[in-house]
Amino acid sequence: MGSIKDGFDDAGFLGKLAKKITLVASKRALTRVLLMATVGIVILGSYLGYLTYLLGEYRKSSNEHNAKYGFMLAENQDKRTIDYLELCIDASKNNDASRNYYCGTAVELYKTTFKMMPSDTDVNIEKEAFGGMKADIAARIRFMALQRTMGQSADIDGVLGFLLSITGITIAMIVAVICMLTTIVWTWRISRAQLIDQQNTNPPPTPT
Repeated sequence: MGSIKDGFDDAGFLGKLAKKITLVASKRALTRVLLMATVGIVILGSYLGYLTYLLGEYRKSSNEHNAKYGFMLAENQDKRTIDYLELCIDASKNNDASRNYYCGTAVELYKTTFKMMPSDTDVNIEKEAFGGMKADIAARIRFMALQRTMGQSADIDGVLGFLLSITGITIAMIVAVICMLTTIVWTWRISRAQLIDQQNTNPPPTPT
C-alpha cells in the first residue's frame, strides 16, 4: 500500500508541476513554442535513448552468440579428437593394422587443440598416453560447456527490430507531433482564457 500511495503522491506532484509550467509558458507566444519544442525533444530523446540502450544490448547479445558459436565449433573439433583417441586406444588393444594412422591423427589433433600450451601436453605426447590425452580433451569440453551456459542472454531482437522499423519510427514521430500540437493548442487556449478573464475583470472605461 505504501508504494501505491507514493506513486499517487508522485503523480500528483508531477501534475502540479506540469500545470505550473503550462501556466507560465502560456503567457507569451515564444514560451508556448519553446514548451512545444521541449515536449517534442523529450519524447524523441526518450525514444532515441531507449533505442541506443537496446542497440548496446543487441551488440552484447550478438557477441555472446558469436562466442557460443565458436565454442560449438571448438567442441565439435574436440569430440573428433576424442573419437580418434578412442580408435587409437581400441586399435592398440586389438593390434589393428590401422593403429598408426588412428594414433598419428589423434596426436596431431591433440597438438592442434593445445598448441598454445605445449608444456602441459608434451608429457602425454612423449609417453603416448592416449588415455591422458582423452581426459584432457574431455575436461576442455566440460569447461567450454560451462562457459557457454554462463554466457547466455535474453533475446531482444523483436523489440529492437520493431523500433528500427519504418512502422516504429513513424509511430514515434506521430506521437511526438501529436503531443507537440496538443501542447501548443492547450497553452494557446489557456492564454486566451487568461486574456478573457483579464478583460472581464478590468473592462475598458465607457465614454461619457
